[in-house]
Amino acid sequence: VDASPFIRAAAIDALAHAGGFGFADFFANLAGDAAPEVVAAAVRALGLTGHAEAPAILKRAMANDDWDVRAAAAESAGRLGLPELAVPLSRLMDDEFWTVRYAAANALRSF
Repeated sequence: VDASPFIRAAAIDALAHAGGFGFADFFANLAGDAAPEVVAAAVRALGLTGHAEAPAILKRAMANDDWDVRAAAAESAGRLGLPELAVPLSRLMDDEFWTVRYAAANALRSF
């Protein structure tokens, strides 16, 4: 689809809330997109749907250059209850952006 990253991200958010697990593979593939807005939306969607590759995808997203992607990954890790991501989450506690630190703290607290 040749749409702006903002439109694509909005569509991902809508599908995640309406379509459930049926779109999990689609979201997992979009987690590698070039647009950070799309990646953040895909990572948030995985937090709602789950996926077999979610731990690996979220770990990679926690190292992304974009703070929104890192925050979305931390939030999704907490929502999915993935204690195996405690180490990368603890690294996010030193992130320069408070939103990322907050999401990481909430995720760690949820374990």
